[in-house]
Amino acid sequence: MKKVILLTAFIAVAVNLKAQNAPFPDGGFENCWEEFENRTPGKADYWDFKENYLLTTLNQLHELTGDEGDAPLTVFRFDGSDVYNGSYSLELVSKSMTLGGSSIFLPGVAATLFISYSPLDCILGSDFTSRPTAIKGWYKYAPANGDSAAIEVTLKKNGTVLGSGKQVITNAVSNWSQFNVPIYYSSNETPDSIIVIFASSANYDFTKGLTGLMQCQGQIGSTMYVDDVEFDYTEPENIPDGGFETCWTNKPLLDGSGDYEDFKDDYFFNSLNLLHSLLGAPLTAFKETTDPHAGSYALKLVSDNMSIMGQTIFLPGAMGNATIQPVVGMPPVSLSLGRAFTSRPNAIKGWHKYEPVDGDSAAIEILLMKNGTVLGSGKQIITNEVSTWNQFRVPINYTSYDTPDTVIFIFAASAKYNFAGGLMGLMQCGGQVGSALYLDDLELDYGGLGIKEMLYPEITMRIYPNPSKEQITVQMAKETKGTIIVYDYLARKIGEYPINGTQTTIDIQNYAQGSYLLNVVENNKTISTNRFVKN
Repeated sequence: MKKVILLTAFIAVAVNLKAQNAPFPDGGFENCWEEFENRTPGKADYWDFKENYLLTTLNQLHELTGDEGDAPLTVFRFDGSDVYNGSYSLELVSKSMTLGGSSIFLPGVAATLFISYSPLDCILGSDFTSRPTAIKGWYKYAPANGDSAAIEVTLKKNGTVLGSGKQVITNAVSNWSQFNVPIYYSSNETPDSIIVIFASSANYDFTKGLTGLMQCQGQIGSTMYVDDVEFDYTEPENIPDGGFETCWTNKPLLDGSGDYEDFKDDYFFNSLNLLHSLLGAPLTAFKETTDPHAGSYALKLVSDNMSIMGQTIFLPGAMGNATIQPVVGMPPVSLSLGRAFTSRPNAIKGWHKYEPVDGDSAAIEILLMKNGTVLGSGKQIITNEVSTWNQFRVPINYTSYDTPDTVIFIFAASAKYNFAGGLMGLMQCGGQVGSALYLDDLELDYGGLGIKEMLYPEITMRIYPNPSKEQITVQMAKETKGTIIVYDYLARKIGEYPINGTQTTIDIQNYAQGSYLLNVVENNKTISTNRFVKN
């Protein structure tokens, strides 16, 4: 009988997955199905995942009767004309069931979530020892009454989270679209288990077993389709030599009169220094040696003027992906933006100083594009003088879950630029001569938006009472002056509280029941994390 051997069967298949870079088995949902005989008289047989498949569903509850419930099917083998690929796709539908005389909401779920029957409970997780960098595939979503869906993956070792990723889908997606959920790791250790969840309603908490299952919320009828799921083991792209240590070279002037220093031709970024050779423009990007943030060098961008065809043109000190090439004509250059790029960072961060002239402003900007359409962007305008090295982090806001094909970076000592207009746009830039922007230790951030769960926190933290209904006390091991940030299970920031000392008390009476993550941040750095439960 399926519900007697379920856990044993799954453990057997989980052991077989202990291979380096383990694939997602039958991610196209072609061969994972089996028709099960319904043991309840009068009820029809039903399709569900085979007992040795990676995922399981709540369809087993369909067999329960009497006080135990009368659950509808919530997961289906979709064989309509609009499957993404092959003969079948996965269909998840949120519904309600009756249990003990009460109506309980059931999200359509396919997950490493297993039902035990003595006692009735649900258990999360499967043995797994690989370290994927993302889970990706294709989906459609038809939410009911503003509902949201979720795709989630968590890697653990000895019960401690090593890496996780989650995508919440809030809008209707009528055509097959690609999802790519990055997995962010807080440790280099090898995991021993994995949790994967696909849910047509995102308001779930399976970490509390059957009690959590009974507290799921959402809208009846919300439907998500999933197909061609796979684990991605590609390392996300980052900025090589973001500290500007080895990217420099001497280049000859075209007239043979000497050399000038600029980025190497194969470096990640470009500068406007090539105009020094082509048009006699001043140098605007320099190797800074006197006060780098780290290492031997930093980058200094300085705005200046150039003369061309009897006109004075302002050049912002700029670095990015603005490629300059000689062409026939006057003036003899063309300017184009962008470089090939297929990752989805959450932010760009680094260190900067800024010396503005006469109220000038600097800018840091990033654009992610696909087929010429912007998928994500972030921009920071620096309006004040920054005399000592300060860290910046520019979040990237995405409008699509597609994978980009191009990235554009722009760092400018004067923020009034228009490189999208090519050479004509460059000639329309504005700002103040002498404004200088210093940059060092640049990198792309693939971590959560301020959310961090630390394996080895710098400062020990205790939360009590835990669980609690009304309030919690956060006790730090040493004096701390910073901010406490509370996130819910959807990674939403729901509370922010100051701490100045060794402890503070937080009122949680208005929090919904469930599990929460608490971060303590001091000097823009997360120093400790812990979890608590509101009951």
